[in-house]
Amino acid sequence: MNDLDPIHMPVQPGSQTFAKIMRYDLLRQQKFRFYRLYEGAPQYVKNLYSANLTKGSLKVAESRLIAALLLEGVDDAAWQNAIVNENVLQKRSASTAKTFAEYIRHRLSTMKPDLWELVRDGSPAVATQAVLAATLKHSLLLADFFVTMPTCA
Repeated sequence: MNDLDPIHMPVQPGSQTFAKIMRYDLLRQQKFRFYRLYEGAPQYVKNLYSANLTKGSLKVAESRLIAALLLEGVDDAAWQNAIVNENVLQKRSASTAKTFAEYIRHRLSTMKPDLWELVRDGSPAVATQAVLAATLKHSLLLADFFVTMPTCA
């Protein structure tokens, strides 16, 4: 045991440091339990929450542009041209534009073309709700959060 190791340092119960260590230890235990459960799970369970939430907000303006491309039924060359060469999403780099375009495309592809029309042509409120619906369908983790969050408050 190292005297400088904060986890093994003697701390006074009730102090802020003690509370931080206990929270850290609790989180570490919960994470370990989750991984143990996840480890033996079937593949379909492992894919249950496989959605990227790190891309940020709903991106309604960008979703309108992607919905227009999807409704036009553009081929791969036209898609590449619009996203990279014309830079319709107005991103600084081509790789960022491609990443966001693919992410939004996957999000919108969970819905039918009727919803794409709402995203493209709807009022800001309607387009936002349509993108939110597609996002909830795309991310089961977010959908579960929306279902359970009001009961926790």
